[in-house]
Amino acid sequence: DRKKAYQLLQRDYLLEEWRNEICRMLYAGKKAEMQSLCCKENGDLFHYLRTKIMNSNSWL
Repeated sequence: DRKKAYQLLQRDYLLEEWRNEICRMLYAGKKAEMQSLCCKENGDLFHYLRTKIMNSNSWL
């Protein structure tokens, strides 16, 4: 589930490839929830999520 994925991303020992894969999975789920976003916002969603997750605990 998403909460566990966010918690995994907070761990320093995760390999970069694992972080990217988890972010891709979260991105796919989030994108499905946000169908109404315009194309540019949708295109930036992966980068937004990755930045938000890596720099903050506010999503946990």
